[in-house]
Amino acid sequence: MVSIRGWERKDIPQLAVLSGELGYTSTEAQVAERLAQMGADNVLLVAVDRESDRAIGWIELAAITHLTSDRCLEICGLVVSASARSAGIGSLLVDAAEKMAAEMGMERVRVRSNIIRDRAHAFYERLGFKSVKTSKVFEKALTAQRA
Repeated sequence: MVSIRGWERKDIPQLAVLSGELGYTSTEAQVAERLAQMGADNVLLVAVDRESDRAIGWIELAAITHLTSDRCLEICGLVVSASARSAGIGSLLVDAAEKMAAEMGMERVRVRSNIIRDRAHAFYERLGFKSVKTSKVFEKALTAQRA
């Protein structure tokens, strides 16, 4: 049995492991620091195995407002432990996000997914999400310029 709740400090080690499973290797210290820096518009929900009280998935959400579009809740990250995938846990996490968005008066949940994540794309499409745009992400590291 699985329950969905807000993250707790005791979850940090497993949150780091799950971040690695998503492809973003992170130490416990990095995860703790990032969680401390998250603002009021960010939420991290955790799927927990009730028997072990162990985090087996998470979804990171952010309330986003742009000049060009109405406020929406954006899924910034979603991962379920490899050992627990295909058991409906990802769907439970997305459902919790949709309920949260509705409670906040939002009419839309958005997700951006790396073009190489075909399995994730199929997952979101099964849940009723529609692809509305393809874009590239550009990044510029500033640390090299400051040295």
